[in-house]
Amino acid sequence: MKPQKQLLRHNPPTAYGDCLRTAIAIVLDMDAADVPHFMDGAVSGDDGAAAAEAFLNARGMTAINIVCDGSRPLQAVLDSIAGTNLREMPIFLVTGTSRNGCAHVVVACNGDIVCDPSQDDSGIIGPCEDGYYWLTFFGALQATNGKAKEARDAKTARERLEAAAMLLCGDLWRLGLDRGSFYITQEDGELHVYAKDARPEVMPACAYPVEWHVAAVDVKAVETTEVAA
Repeated sequence: MKPQKQLLRHNPPTAYGDCLRTAIAIVLDMDAADVPHFMDGAVSGDDGAAAAEAFLNARGMTAINIVCDGSRPLQAVLDSIAGTNLREMPIFLVTGTSRNGCAHVVVACNGDIVCDPSQDDSGIIGPCEDGYYWLTFFGALQATNGKAKEARDAKTARERLEAAAMLLCGDLWRLGLDRGSFYITQEDGELHVYAKDARPEVMPACAYPVEWHVAAVDVKAVETTEVAA
């Protein structure tokens, strides 16, 4: 955790407070200046949250939001979280209404607000306009089942397939196939070798299925989906 104060005080339209990015920076041991200002300009809360989520997703994390009835004292909410998370004591965000009468984000841990990024320590004195306190925890993207994880998994799968193609290319060279005599493409989780010669009797080991095609070969520059020998 890296305690710090926000860089901008909320004074629209001259300036839009950056308590959200500062609170995230505090939790992630970053400087607020190195985190995008998600709420800059007259953006909606949903758009700002989506931008923050994209930032977290790129770092393998996701925001997990829990709403708590604002009729409960905030301290009771914090005590409940602390009492059920005794081992790891997660650091999380609390969004509510500050003494300045606007939405504000602070950082909490182990039953206390441990850092208020506001420049005047305005704190949280009540729930948000919707009547709830919003608690935001940070979890591993890998432990979710949303579109961001699907996109990440797809990218990872492509990268693994590309690496396997490069390894197979090197193995085929070592078997004696001439450079320029074959190329490898990646299609639907398989590697396809297009070569002037027949498939070797003993193929190198590969983590993916390999289809061999005897064809005239005109090797071009390497592209993202083609490995040239």
